[in-house]
Amino acid sequence: MAAFDDTQPVQLDTLQPDTVSAIAEFIPTASILTLAAVSKQTARTFEHAVLRLALSKVSLRTAALRPALQGLCRRYPGLTDLELSHSGATDADVAFIAGSFHQLTRLSLEGCDAISDASAAVLA
Repeated sequence: MAAFDDTQPVQLDTLQPDTVSAIAEFIPTASILTLAAVSKQTARTFEHAVLRLALSKVSLRTAALRPALQGLCRRYPGLTDLELSHSGATDADVAFIAGSFHQLTRLSLEGCDAISDASAAVLA
């Protein structure tokens, strides 16, 4: 087995997924998303590490939530925890989420006044 050379930089895209996930535990999700937005290589490297995403208290009322969700679905298909409290999400957004994020186990929609009982049926 070759000795580890700590004088040479390590390329993130050469690391095993488990190692990337361990590294991601120490990096705020917002920072990973920022890096992913400017680097496709970083986005690919961390796509399986981003499993929880908090978007609470983000004003999406003036922007369409659907394009943002579509982008998240493409980049982070393994998302398990999505926080959309006070985001202005609608029943249509919940239907999209239910059909797109198949690994999702937790969805927070507190303060989303446009959500009706129909969303509960879609999520069941």
